[in-house]
Amino acid sequence: MDIRHSNNVITFVYFFVILALLIIFSRLFYLQVIKSEELRQKAESQQRKAINLAKKRGQIIDRNGNILALDTKTISLYCYPKEYKEENGRIPYREMAEKISKVIDEKVEDIEKIIKSKTFKWIKRQMDISYSDKIKQLKIPGINYQYESKRVYPKNELAAQVIGFTGIDNQGLSGIEQSFEKYLLSDKEEKIFTDALGMELLRKYAENPNTTENIKTNKLKITIDENIQYIAEREIKAGVEKFKAKRGLAIIMDLDNGDLLALASYPSFNPNEYSKYNWDILKNWAITDIYEPGSTMKIFSIALALETGKLNINESVLCPGHIKVEGWLVHDHGVSYNQIRYLKPVDIIKTSSNIGTSIVTRRIPPTQHRNLLYKLGFGRTTELGLIGEVAGILPELPWRPSRQSTISFGQGISVTPIQMVTAMSAIPRKGIRIEPRIVKEVIDKNGKVIKTFKSKETRTLSEKVANQMKDLLTKVVEDEHGTGRGTRIKGYTIAGKTGTADKVENGRYRGNVISSFLGFFPVENPKVISFVLFDSPQTEHYASLTAVPVFKEIASNILTYLNIPPTKKEELISTEVKN
Repeated sequence: MDIRHSNNVITFVYFFVILALLIIFSRLFYLQVIKSEELRQKAESQQRKAINLAKKRGQIIDRNGNILALDTKTISLYCYPKEYKEENGRIPYREMAEKISKVIDEKVEDIEKIIKSKTFKWIKRQMDISYSDKIKQLKIPGINYQYESKRVYPKNELAAQVIGFTGIDNQGLSGIEQSFEKYLLSDKEEKIFTDALGMELLRKYAENPNTTENIKTNKLKITIDENIQYIAEREIKAGVEKFKAKRGLAIIMDLDNGDLLALASYPSFNPNEYSKYNWDILKNWAITDIYEPGSTMKIFSIALALETGKLNINESVLCPGHIKVEGWLVHDHGVSYNQIRYLKPVDIIKTSSNIGTSIVTRRIPPTQHRNLLYKLGFGRTTELGLIGEVAGILPELPWRPSRQSTISFGQGISVTPIQMVTAMSAIPRKGIRIEPRIVKEVIDKNGKVIKTFKSKETRTLSEKVANQMKDLLTKVVEDEHGTGRGTRIKGYTIAGKTGTADKVENGRYRGNVISSFLGFFPVENPKVISFVLFDSPQTEHYASLTAVPVFKEIASNILTYLNIPPTKKEELISTEVKN
């Protein structure tokens, strides 16, 4: 073989090796760099299984920083049957179950059934941390423990329907816990890794595997004031028990910013033990349930008649003892059929006249009437942000005169309590309606505010009409014949409207009522809206005897707590002189 041929062979081999190495390195680069993450995930899915633990959640605090919900550290016990199969000479199932039973206070039979399974199983989750020492002393092959987060509500029933509750995996199931979960949950997932056969591969931190203390979360500050919430809950509970009502609620709103200072309902529940209660008690029915508002709707009927120029504030409206609208009888309580009255707007509101309200409201074109009610917030949800809120029922057009008549005094239309409060806000706020707010801000792990929630404001009435309505609603309380006179508080001026509405049950009126009072105070410089409602009171019927005295008690306590100065000091001075 000559030298030239030999050199050609060497050159060919050299380039072949170089080419082979380039192909190998290219393949390695492709697999280890470009496809590395995809292949890693594929390998993990084939080689190990992730068991999710309860995610850690951030605290929920009230407007003053009081803790309403937080996570606590618990210990959970689980088994890996592959490590203790009896045929491998391990401890018999019964003996294992008996040892475990003595530690965790569960039935031997139930434990034995769990540990006989073929794969990973939880034996008991989220036990008090005091079980730790005994659990660590078990030292049974295949029986291991894991620390997890568990949601705790230190105030028990306080604001339960608002805050909501979480499930076994710390997932939000209702209220703020569910609706604002994305701000509360930690970004980091906590897991145990096992192989395809259920054998454990990884436990972090040895004695403290995946401990929740290693994970930081956001904090949610809500608008509720713990003290005002307590006042409202206490008085509503007393009212429900006194009047033998099915249920009751109170909503307190700050007129400056739309903050809900209290949203109280009774019966209530303890979210630490939510599984003991049915949904009728667990739900926040201030946003989930609808009812016919009755006479409180007259507030908005008269306001819209004034707003559209169909009624003059000084007009005297001829009101017979009864009228028929398309064959439907409309009458007023305590008025004879043959009686003729001339009622001004103040009289219509003060005496809660169905006839006067029907007459003046039917002057408004139905399309305009419906559009203005929608603008006030009826027939749609608020921007509260709580899951489960319903829109109520604002009937679609066309409206016959009889339909418009019944809607004017609160029948044939269905609302939620939160809609009534939101619509009312326009009157003390000079015609500007404000959306309710339940969450103020989100605070990160370093104490920095990372998100602030603001309430939307919309002009729904002119300032002139809002002021006129404020004066009319004040007369409901101040006048000797006003239906809300029982709310008077010495030194302060209250404005509001009563409502005693027949309750629809299974499509018919069956004798029960919804009694309510919707008002604000003090009139001279309105700070607070308060709404009190009782469902089916039995010992008393009318709102003046049920909702009114409870409203007064709540308002008196709030005025003292918020240190709102009296606006009628002369009343207090005259009282002191008499004493």
